[in-house]
Formats: sequence, structure tokens, C-alpha cells
Amino acid sequence: MKVIDNIKRDLNNYQKSYKFIVYKAFFDLAIDGKVKIDDVVEYFQGFYLDRANLELQVETEDATSTIRNIETSTLKEVKNYVKRMPLDKIDYLALDNNLVTMDNDLWSQLSRDDISEIKNYIDQKIRTYFDERVGGYDMAIPDMSREEIVNALHKFDKEYRDTEKWRDFIENKNHKYAIKYNDQLYPVKEIIRIAANYETPSFSGGREANSYLSKRGFEIVELENYRSGGSEKELLFTKKVNWSIFNWGFTISADYHEKLNKINKENLDEGTSQEIKISIEGDEFTASLRNIDRNAKGTTLQIRYDSNEKLQDFLKEKFANSYQYIIKKRKELKEEGQKRPQVDVPDENAEYINIYPTDTPYKYRFELISNKNLQDSKLQNAFEQVVNDYYQARKSEEFAGHKLGDLFRNEIPKILAEYITQMLAIDNNYNIKGSIGQGNWARVPWIAIMDKDLTATTREGIYITYIFSEKMESFYLTLMQGVSNKNETKLIEDRDRLRASLNLKDFSVDNNINLSEHKRGRKYELATICYKKYLKGDIPSEKVLVSDLEAILKIYDDYKKAYIENNQNRDELVKEVDVLSVKEKIEEIHSYINAKGFSYPEGLIENFYLSLKTKPFVLLAGISGTGKTKLVKLFAEAINCTTENGRFKLISVRPDWSDGSDLLGYSDIKGEFNPGPLIDFIKEANRDRENTYIVCLDEMNLARVEYYFSDLLSVMETRQHVDGEVKSAPLLKPEDFVKNEDKEEYAGIYLSDNLFIVGTVNMDETTHPFSKKVLDRANTIEFSAIKLDNFSLGQEGKEIKISPDSSFLKSEYVTLNDCSPEDKELVQQVVDRLIEINDILQKASLHIGYRVRDEICFYLLYNDQHNLLDFEQAFDFQLMQKILPRIQGSSRLIKRVLLDLFAIVSGTEKYSKTEEPVRIGDEIVDYAEENEIKPYPESARKLAYMVKRFEEDGFTAYWL
Repeated sequence: MKVIDNIKRDLNNYQKSYKFIVYKAFFDLAIDGKVKIDDVVEYFQGFYLDRANLELQVETEDATSTIRNIETSTLKEVKNYVKRMPLDKIDYLALDNNLVTMDNDLWSQLSRDDISEIKNYIDQKIRTYFDERVGGYDMAIPDMSREEIVNALHKFDKEYRDTEKWRDFIENKNHKYAIKYNDQLYPVKEIIRIAANYETPSFSGGREANSYLSKRGFEIVELENYRSGGSEKELLFTKKVNWSIFNWGFTISADYHEKLNKINKENLDEGTSQEIKISIEGDEFTASLRNIDRNAKGTTLQIRYDSNEKLQDFLKEKFANSYQYIIKKRKELKEEGQKRPQVDVPDENAEYINIYPTDTPYKYRFELISNKNLQDSKLQNAFEQVVNDYYQARKSEEFAGHKLGDLFRNEIPKILAEYITQMLAIDNNYNIKGSIGQGNWARVPWIAIMDKDLTATTREGIYITYIFSEKMESFYLTLMQGVSNKNETKLIEDRDRLRASLNLKDFSVDNNINLSEHKRGRKYELATICYKKYLKGDIPSEKVLVSDLEAILKIYDDYKKAYIENNQNRDELVKEVDVLSVKEKIEEIHSYINAKGFSYPEGLIENFYLSLKTKPFVLLAGISGTGKTKLVKLFAEAINCTTENGRFKLISVRPDWSDGSDLLGYSDIKGEFNPGPLIDFIKEANRDRENTYIVCLDEMNLARVEYYFSDLLSVMETRQHVDGEVKSAPLLKPEDFVKNEDKEEYAGIYLSDNLFIVGTVNMDETTHPFSKKVLDRANTIEFSAIKLDNFSLGQEGKEIKISPDSSFLKSEYVTLNDCSPEDKELVQQVVDRLIEINDILQKASLHIGYRVRDEICFYLLYNDQHNLLDFEQAFDFQLMQKILPRIQGSSRLIKRVLLDLFAIVSGTEKYSKTEEPVRIGDEIVDYAEENEIKPYPESARKLAYMVKRFEEDGFTAYWL
């Protein structure tokens, strides 16, 4: 068109930027060919201010002082300059009564497409000008979050929409595209300008701006379809997505030929084609409309884009669910022998293209319609229900039976599974689980998507989550690590390593996820590898939510492929187990021990594991030859802690040990430090924090434990969370040394949370008994039940070691305050039972304190988290290991305590009323041996024998 050509010619050889910027201001601001001079001047000044604020060169060195000093130039000075120079030199703009105008005849000749072409041309000229003359244009759209853009939309509604400039922008042909948000339309460049805090929309508009917003989940529409009251133009026709859509195009039904010819203002002759333009969500593509000559009676019209790979790829991406479904079905049909299989997407999952006309012949707008399930907004509605209702429910409503529980545990997982399998056509190898807490409301509820090949629990491994902030202002789609077996340092290290190794696409990795001030929320934040944030009141459309889900599933699959590839060549004798659950790891340990020819009672390995995790000091007690030392050695070997790699050490206790120096070391008369057998092992564990270290103190009670071990027992009680790990106070201080080299080497060594001490003790007349100080600080596992027929020849098992990192055994809890609100129900259940038991123990001054209470709770919590033993069996183990060993004496009160406890553990009151001097020892033993005792059979049998011994000897103790 002549007007466009003349304007381009006017700009083509201009040697300063000023004329470009005035033209840019005019075409961005004009209404009906007119714009106030003051608005042009503000725009003009704002452009150069933006350059100055971005620390870019404002203009060439010979520029006028008004421009060079734009930050100090007044608006009046800039206005005088604009009037005098650029406006005076522009042929097609004039100044008339404080209005910059274009001749009405010229303006009327310009369509929206013409203005869009001129604006794109001006933007390119400006970019070229600055690139060639002042070292670069570099005024691209800054990286902004969806949240910042939404805030700009709200600000536009509040401060701009009703102003003269923006009230009727939909009708203004200077604006071709708009953002459609909550059924309102917004000017594209103005919203970005507000969000970026630019003085003017200095960046390029059009496709660049549209694409920028589309990637952040905003819908871009063409304004020509909203003119005359804001209604869409009449729909031409709808096309169901099929195989041809992704390959060459589609045939137009004869029913629509007449309507198509009318909007094109001509009929297309047979055998000819016409180039067409297709606008989709702000992007424009080239294709052709063809009238195929098939020597048939009727006319065949087709829209074809065989050679436009960009459009084909665009449609494959936008209709990924249909594309993947068709690919999968075609493959199946070809395998069945069909050469050219025809696949029709089922109606319940079908997707469509709506084709609309525009004001320009041979130009159409495509509206992409995902399947009807997406239109139901099931996921969006569910999330809205959560963010609107959850916080108030947690504050004031009953947890049990609440409808939000069903929403998290059943409804949302079902929706996600349906989208994954039906719409995204991905094989369902996922376990989808939601939680609002266990017995009490969780501060931070979640829904997890776990690949079954990678993890079976959210407590470890890598998985996808939708996780909600405590106050429900926002929620996040994340790729996350399990937090149970990692301290904060490990979480951060693994997070950063995964971020560096994965292509996380458009997901955020800025550590700005904000869930809760509570400890568990903090760990979730540190565990997040990448995320997308959704705001309450601005949850994206179902289409965007599913698109984001698909994107993170691809990232998750990339992680899985990389993990498998990285572990294909691993050593056969050491199995990497990051993907295994704790339960599966313990099954591997069982298998290793069996392969070595050893067998232990049911539940013992699980009990040993839970005892170590509860506290890194465990005692194995019993008569000689029952496999105590062997258990420690085999368990350590099974998790790749061996003498050869320096991560297992066996120390034989000597009868003459009398103080801590026998284990840790001492300074001799010359001031030289002589390290004990344990100190260097502890030092190595401090240094190598990623691996587990196990030391076995064999025959620990050959000497008095409370003498030589008291220093370690005391320091063990100082453990606390420090910088992401559980550590103790120093074992040795600088003042314990004489020489500087000894201070440098050993001062400050502490009990780190990757170090575990196991003591074996023989309970006979040659050894020393334990004090309550020792028993309170350890889980004491008894090895006294001997079954000589417990053997098997040629036991099956895999002699393969596993190699979990140190988090496998590390304690997560030091005090009950470390537990999360989700743990409250289980903790209360344990404490209620302990209170009943403690009331009985108190009669003989044998009651337990807070330390024992806490450690029993930790044991039961770990057991519940990893699903190792049923609750009653686990509690039975704790009675045997933490409660009953305290009972000994010859007082008549001791027998009363034993009988009252027997009533609780056996579930029978039959013997609880027995009074002295009635002898019932043999009867109660027979009862415990011959009946199916519930709930705590092992404790019942032990108590029965303790009663019998009291009656026979006038004294009883746990150790028989």
C-alpha cells in the first residue's frame, strides 16, 4: 500500500533515533489518527529514560544536550525539542492545536494489519539504529513471573482502564492483539510496561510480546474478533483433530465453501492455490488454500501446510494429547497388519480447531480447543476448593471425615491419573497420593506423583508434587526430593546437583518458594529442585495446568533416564539403592545375611535398624554364642561398611578399662597425645559425612561401662541440630592437649550423625551389670531365646551389598519438638500407653523420664514412616528394650508391678489381683507359653518368667 511505502521511505535514511521514537509514540498511542502532544512528549522522554535506567548509551555522542542529559531535562525542554526537530521533519504527521495528527484520508487507508506492519518496521529500525551506532539496543522484555504480570493486570483495572487513553482501546486499530484474562481484555505492551516498570513500552511488540506472555500461561486474542461490542466474529467451521492435522492440513467440508468464498471475496479456480495467513494465539503462520482438481463433480478445498514444519510442530505441541494417542494407536494397528491405519480419537478425549474469519481475505484465526475434559476445569476447580477452604478448615473444623481428605486422597489423584493416561497418553507407571495429615491437619498439604521405578514413598527419592503454602496464598507444582533421610546440607547439595544436570525448561530454580515457617515446611522448600507458582485468585486455566503437568512429567522422565544410564555400569557387588524404599533396602540386607548362612528371628533386622535410627547407640545383650557380634558385622557389610573401606571397626573391650582415655586417648608425661582405638575412627566419620560409619564395642561389659564410656554417654546427650546436621558437643577440647599439632588434629572432634556405636554384652557372672544411666541411653536388644534347630542348609539369598548414603540411618529427631504436626496423632497414641505403664512403674520408683518417652516415640514414628513392623509388634519391642530392663529387686512391690504390667501386655486381668504369698509363677508362665497373647506377647512371656524367678529366688531382674 502506498501509505506504508511512503512512511517506510520517510524513515529509511534517517540518521538519528528521534524521528523513529516519535513515529513509535504516535502509532502506539493514537486514537483515530490523533494523539495529544503531551502524551507523545512523555513517551519520547520515557524511551530515553528507560535506556538511561538500564545503563545503556542514550544516543550518539553528538546528540543534543536535551537527549544526552535526559535524566535532568524538564518536560518543557523535551517538548520544545520534539516540536522543533522530529515533528517538523516528519512528512505524514502534523501538529494541530496540541494534537499530533495524521491526515484523515491517509489514516482511513490503514488497517490493523497495516499498522502492525508499520510498528514492526519501526521497532526493527530502532533496534538496527542502536545496534550500529551506540553499542547495542538490548531493551528486551525483562524476565518476569506470572505473578508480576497478574499484578500489572490488576493495576491496569484500578488505575488505567477508565482513562480516556484506554477506555476504548479495543476499537483502536493501533492495537491488534490483547491479553484475555478473567473475561477481560488488556493491551499487551502496556501490561508488560507496567509489570516491568518501564516509562514506555520500549521493547518490541507483536510476536515477541505475544510469545512472551503465552509462555507464561496467558491467552492472546486478536482484537478484530472483539470489535462491535466485544463479540467474536461468526465461526466459519470446526475441525476435529486427526492424523492429517499434524502432517499436511485438512479438507474443508462442502457445506462451508460458499461462506469461505464470501469472506475471501472470490471463488478459487480449480487446480489453483492461494497463500493464506493463519493466526494462532498471537503467532502468524503461512499456508495455502487449494482447490484440488480431481475431475469430480464437486469442488475439493483444502488448507495445506505440508512444507511449514514450524506450524506442524506447533500443532503437535498444542495438541500433544491427541498426537500421542494417535501415534500409539497407529503403531498398535500396524503391528496387527494394517498398512494405512485410520485412528479416530474418542469423543470424550477429542480436540478441535475453531476457524474464524478476519477483516482480511485469505487470513483466518484458529482457536485451539482441547478436549471437553479440559473444559470442565476439574483440576482448576479442585485447586480452587483447596486454597479457598483449607486454611479455615484447619483452624476450626474437625479433621476426621472432612471432605477435603477425600479430595486429596481420592478425587485429585483420580483426575491426575486420568489426564496422564487419557489426555497425555503416557503409560501410567505412577503412584499418585495426597495427604492432609495423619490424625491432624497438616500445615502444608500435598499431592505427590511418584514413578514406581524410582520411589514408593514421599519420604525419599525424587517425585512430583503439588504442594500448598500454609496460609493458602499460593501453591506450587514442583520436582522434589524426599526429606526424611536427608539433613539440610544434603538436601541443598543434591538439589543444586540436579539443577545443574537437568534441563528444567521454564520452571523456576530461584529458591523463592515459600511454604511455611515451620521446620517441615522449611525442609520442603530446600528439597525443591524446580517449581511453578500458582496464586490464589489466579489459578491458570485447565489447559495451562495440564500443559505444566506434561512439562514436569517430561523433566521427571529425563531424570529417570539419566539415573538408569548413570547406573548401568555399576559394580555387581555393590548395588546403588537411591531408588529403593527403606523397606526394600532392609529386604536386601536380609538377603545378604541369608546368603552368608545366618538366620535371625523375624523382625530382628527391622528392630535393629529402627533402634540405630532412633539413637546411634544400641546394645545387643545375651549369653555368649548367640550371634550378637556377627549381626553387627553382617549388617555393616550389607550396607557396604567394611574393614577394608575403613567404615567398620571392631574394638574388643579390655577388663582393665576405667576411664574415657582408654577409648579416646591420653597425653603422656611428655605432652604427646596417644590416640585411643576409637578417636581416629570418629575423626574419619566427621570428615566423610556422606557415608555411614559403624563401630562395634565387643564384650562391652567386661569393664564397667559407666566408667570408661561415661564421657561418650554425656556428650551423646548434647546432640542438636546444627547447620543441617545432628551433632554433639566436642569430645576433646583444645585445653585437653599440650602440643599444637595434637590440637589441630583432634580438638573439636564430635559425634556426627553418620557414626553409630553398637555394643555387644554377655549377661553372665563374669561381667558387670548395667546401670540405669546406660540402659536409659540405649535400645538394649536381648539375645536369649535359643532354638538349636533354627538352621538351614543352602540358604537362598543375594550376596550383594547395597550402598545407601548416610541418610539411611541418620536420626531426624532429637527432641519431640522436631516432629511435625502430622506426627501428633501417633505420638499421642504412644504417650497415652506409656502413661498407663508409667503409673504402674512409679509404685516402685521405676518410672521412666522424658528421654525414654521421646526415644520410644521416635522409634514408633520411624516404623510408621517406613512401614516395617505393625504397631503392636514395634511397641512390644520397645517395652522389651526400654521399659522391662529397668525392673529388678526383691521388694514385694516388684511382684505387684510385674503382675499389673502383665495384665496390660497380655490383655487379661486374671492374675493382676493376686496377693502375696500366693505362688503363681509356673501357672503364669504356662499361660504365656500356651495361649495366643495380645497385644504384646514377647513382653508377656518375659514378665511371666520374671514373676517365676521372684517367687523362686526372692529376687528378679530382666537379665535371666
